[in-house]
Amino acid sequence: MMEIQCIEESKGQIISEGMEIKIHYSIQSSLTKEENEVQFVIGEGSILPFIEKFVINKRIGEKYQIITKGKEIFGEEGFGERIKSEEEVKVIIKILEGKEIKKPKEFEESIKEIIKTKEKGKEKINKKEYKEAIELYQECAAELHNLIDNINYQKYNEEIKKQLSLIHSNMALCWLKLENWNETKQQSEEVLKFDPTNVKALYRIGVVLNKKEQYSLALNYLKKAMTLAEQDGLIRKEYNFAANNINKTTKK
Repeated sequence: MMEIQCIEESKGQIISEGMEIKIHYSIQSSLTKEENEVQFVIGEGSILPFIEKFVINKRIGEKYQIITKGKEIFGEEGFGERIKSEEEVKVIIKILEGKEIKKPKEFEESIKEIIKTKEKGKEKINKKEYKEAIELYQECAAELHNLIDNINYQKYNEEIKKQLSLIHSNMALCWLKLENWNETKQQSEEVLKFDPTNVKALYRIGVVLNKKEQYSLALNYLKKAMTLAEQDGLIRKEYNFAANNINKTTKK
């Protein structure tokens, strides 16, 4: 027969399936005492089934004392030599913390929402509302970075990287229009992390470096951009600008 006594009451949240909780517990018999503090998600099977089952519908902050047989906790075989199946065992469980675990959205649903937000950003660019567009793109980027860090979505990493490249490229365009050179360069560098041969990113970094009169560095980026898009007049113009200024400096 099992005796259960609540020795510390609480009005905390009720524990339910799928929650992540932290408990402190002790299991004591005539020969041994085990004491530990653990954190686990209910339903994942990472804790003794007896403990996992017991805490459901209890409240955060409550503390219980349970007197029972070893077999109720460890099964008919008990716990080796330390706790026999018919031996009386005292268990103390204190529920310390608990929180709901947000279930991950399906990848397709998440991407659909991100693309919808990205399209709103494009509309803002068309209206020349660059700051508002940046806010929307930042929201997209944050969500995409969450996806790429999620082990459940590893098989979609290439698609996520492609979307991240597009988002950071759009942010770089907005910052360029606002003549914020540092942010333009930073966002373009983010693009290159996901797409090392992105012509727009190489070009925009070249533009920024020309603005900062760092012509040699600008030439390196613009040279790479030219090899990828030889017929692009804007790239050639910036390249020639950097090259001419280097020549002027050399002649002085």
